[in-house]
Amino acid sequence: MAQAPSMSKTREYIVVISAGSETYANSSVHAADEADALRERKQWAAKEPHWEGAWLTLTVNGRGIATLKPGEF
Repeated sequence: MAQAPSMSKTREYIVVISAGSETYANSSVHAADEADALRERKQWAAKEPHWEGAWLTLTVNGRGIATLKPGEF
């Protein structure tokens, strides 16, 4: 069984599902890199209700690093 990365080697990533100025859901995850964070949060987002026109934005340290348009998550 694979071990989870230690907290010292991870960063906190924040994800927000929003449309315009309306935020529908948000969550955070500690992950080793952007790809891991995006994969985990896409799985999380798939379980959330789907709002028409909503985008998923992934940030770390207040900097946007990925944006997925509707239909990509």
